[in-house]
Amino acid sequence: MSDTKLLTRSKPLSRAHPDYLRALARWFGLDAAPAEHAHVLDIGCGYGTHALMLAAFNPNMRIIAIDRDEEAIALAKEVAEKLALKNVRFICQDIAKLAPKQASVDYLICHDVFSYLDEDERHALFKLTKSALSERGVAYITYSTYPGWKLLEGYADMIEYRLEQPAEGNAQDDLARAHNFLALLQQHIQENHPLKPVLALYNQEILSLEPQKAHLDFIAKKIIPCISMNLWPRPKKPT
Repeated sequence: MSDTKLLTRSKPLSRAHPDYLRALARWFGLDAAPAEHAHVLDIGCGYGTHALMLAAFNPNMRIIAIDRDEEAIALAKEVAEKLALKNVRFICQDIAKLAPKQASVDYLICHDVFSYLDEDERHALFKLTKSALSERGVAYITYSTYPGWKLLEGYADMIEYRLEQPAEGNAQDDLARAHNFLALLQQHIQENHPLKPVLALYNQEILSLEPQKAHLDFIAKKIIPCISMNLWPRPKKPT
């Protein structure tokens, strides 16, 4: 099993709101459950900002939010208690050990977590999704894919070479050195280089990442991108 903590998200996600997911589902012919009375499972909730937002603005919604970061869950519980939110539960637990009631979840949210799971954990997530979703349920699972991540892997390799040896237990120092390197790289790209606009875009994207994600992706290199078509079983060719 992977020892990587699920990412501690710090911002609510508009595209993972049940109202948005329900509207999106209708494009694919699925009449998803109304958001105001939905049962939501948020996997990898981090500090609980998304779950707290849903609970605060939707008092009839029921939310269970999990993460294996004890510190993040403790803070989320504290905030929920201060806000007197009775419709959200925060649980510190691994995906493989989670066992919600079968067919009880209307919206399963798993954002920016899948690409940090090992093979067993990914299978556990798929199994959980299959058993937990209600008949009208919607799963929102995001992940990093190839070939787009190939260029970013080049950045990670350059940062690794530049750092030579990451500072043990000092992620902030590593990030500061990585940011300085990216700024230097951007400064010295030739003006007429055909890839300059693309490299500038990727540079800015990396620099704007939340510190924990930047460290996991480009210094610790914990991310495991995949090819989308390899995630799902393909139909057999007719013989």
